[in-house]
Amino acid sequence: MFVKSRIEKVEISLDDTEAAPGRQMDSAGSGEEVSDPVAGCQGNGLSGSMGATGGQGAARCRPQVAGRKGAGATEEGRHVSEGEESEMKVGLYTISFAGVWYDGPALSLEDILKRAKQMGFDGVEIGARRPHASPMDLDEKARGRIREQAAGLGLEIPAIASYNNFASPILEQRENELLMVREQIKLARDLGAPVLRVFAAWRGITLRDGQGSYEMTRRYWDQGYADVTGAERWRWVRDCLKEAADFAGEMGVTLALQNHEPVIRDHLDMLEFIEEVGSPALKASLDCPLLVQQDDEYVAEAVRATGDLQVHSHYGGEFEEVDGEAAQRQIRFTRRSSINYPAFVDALKRIGYQGYLCYEFCHPCLGEDHELQGLEAVAEQVRLAQKYMRKLVT
Repeated sequence: MFVKSRIEKVEISLDDTEAAPGRQMDSAGSGEEVSDPVAGCQGNGLSGSMGATGGQGAARCRPQVAGRKGAGATEEGRHVSEGEESEMKVGLYTISFAGVWYDGPALSLEDILKRAKQMGFDGVEIGARRPHASPMDLDEKARGRIREQAAGLGLEIPAIASYNNFASPILEQRENELLMVREQIKLARDLGAPVLRVFAAWRGITLRDGQGSYEMTRRYWDQGYADVTGAERWRWVRDCLKEAADFAGEMGVTLALQNHEPVIRDHLDMLEFIEEVGSPALKASLDCPLLVQQDDEYVAEAVRATGDLQVHSHYGGEFEEVDGEAAQRQIRFTRRSSINYPAFVDALKRIGYQGYLCYEFCHPCLGEDHELQGLEAVAEQVRLAQKYMRKLVT
């Protein structure tokens, strides 16, 4: 089993108490609760529950394992043989214009497609929820129109994004989540998207005066179902992923499990879920902002460990123009470091990855006065994000 293969080094990181089965944890270290408006999103530079819970951490040993080499071409996340030239594609994720993270209305899916084309993106990842593409709202004709609009603009639809939570202890809730994921799989098939991004678990967001927030759902997660163990959650997630992967395989769609908390603490948890499910229809969406460390060695090792399982990816953060070039900047009012995209993209090239990196703006767009900024502020971030990543992948 590749996840449990040769241990190369051991490092220590802070994390919560939701241990995967068989992993030892100690009680050393705890953190004070912090209020972070962007914790839990792509731009924060932290993953696992350290970035999302902001409290009650525990130090633990994390094994780094030998990776898998990328090889062969795949329909969903194309790979080339080692040594061949690899050029990735840059996409836009519709969550950026959902009217949640800025002061202004959501853009229609048609408008997002047009903006994506104008800004130079290769494709658009579509969130399978309102306001853009809930399966409940799209009949056969509507799905056909979306495909025609994208094709007419020369854009691909590389992925559909689910927002599933398979970690509920309540049986009926897990069944409801599975039902929605099945509908999202069918939506991906109908839109010609080879990939459906899935979570192990998802807390969701709340809206207050139209503004999205992760803070309340983070507290709800920490306080709810206090008697549930990490091992129970792990098994519920695994079993739901198995059932979803079986259906996805029948529909010709690949599920891409994201290394996103909660339950998943790092890329090793993501890989262990994929290994335990054991389905060719379940692969990986390894995202650099969600890695628990950002040094070159750790980032490269995470990519190598994922190898040819990598079929999709996202990037986030904020950008500014410096001497005519797009450069990362610190997200306002956070203490987050820059994301090591150069090392990540270089490692993806080394494994022959030719799939997508899709940009998502998924945190409050705040100005210097702490006031929520408008639509065009996010649009400028999207423009700069495309410029930044295009230079890295070319």
